[in-house]
Amino acid sequence: MTTVFRSDVLANALSRVADLPTLPVVFLRTVIQAVTTYKSLIPFIANNVLPKLVSKKIWETPQLWDGFVRLAKMIAPASYGSLLQLPKEWLRDVVERQPAVKQGLKGFLAGKPQARGALIEVGRKSFWEGMTLNILQIFGEEM
Repeated sequence: MTTVFRSDVLANALSRVADLPTLPVVFLRTVIQAVTTYKSLIPFIANNVLPKLVSKKIWETPQLWDGFVRLAKMIAPASYGSLLQLPKEWLRDVVERQPAVKQGLKGFLAGKPQARGALIEVGRKSFWEGMTLNILQIFGEEM
C-alpha cells in the first residue's frame, strides 16, 4: 500500500468516505488496514473519522460497529475522546467486548483535571461531569 498511496492521500479519501450518507461495509476494514500500514494516521483517524462515525450512529450497523470497536481498541488511547461521545449503553458494549479499553478509559479520565473536579463537585453541570458519571455507571465503581 505504501508504494501506491501516500498517507495524506489516504487520510483525505477516508475522511470523504466517512462523510458519505451510507458507509460501505468494508470501510472500517479499510481504516484498520490504513492505520496498520501508516501509524501516523492514528491521530487523524481518532480526531476526524471516529467522531464522524459516532455522529452517524455507527452502532446501528452491526458489521460497521464490530469494526469500530476493533479500531477503537487498536488505536487506543487516541480513540478515548470519541468513545466518550458514545451513548452509555454503547460505551458499555465497547468495554464488554474489549476489556482492556475499560482500564485505559479509567486512566484517561483519572488524568483529566476536569473529570476529577466533576467527581468532587457533583452539583456542577459540565461535559466532563456527564462523561465521568457515565463511566462510573458503566464501571460500577468509584475512580
